[in-house]
Amino acid sequence: MKVQIEKDKRRLTALRYLKKGRKLTAIAKELKCSVNTVHRWKQAYEKEGIFWEKHAGRPSKLSAENKAWLLIYMLKGPKKWGYEGKDWTARTLSDLIFRATAGKVTFHRNSIWALRRNLMKELRDGRLEKAFEKIIKDEFQEIPPKLLADLAGINKR
Repeated sequence: MKVQIEKDKRRLTALRYLKKGRKLTAIAKELKCSVNTVHRWKQAYEKEGIFWEKHAGRPSKLSAENKAWLLIYMLKGPKKWGYEGKDWTARTLSDLIFRATAGKVTFHRNSIWALRRNLMKELRDGRLEKAFEKIIKDEFQEIPPKLLADLAGINKR
């Protein structure tokens, strides 16, 4: 956490210098980082404002809309999709993702629970809200009451 705070301080310092009209090279030299880094910070600020999203690690294999659909599929249960058992397993979820993306996206079953945990976190944080709104607008025209109740229950966990 301390490292992240230091990085945020550097970003904010760079933005303050940019607002004062300082050159990218001078800022980079003072903050001991590359000119490209300062330029990325500037672009992120211009695009997303002061609270830009920090993207650590590899980008997700699934789009926000794919994630929203996956949650909907998961809520309906494995039997609805032709799987045996009443609970999802890593193997069935991995297979569902493979089938739902027409074989374009694969997850090893050891990664599935991390994906599921991240899906729930994104849902709670409201990062999938726009994707759900698009799906509901395009597919359902209105929110089905059962789906709304299921989603509300997930948000409370």
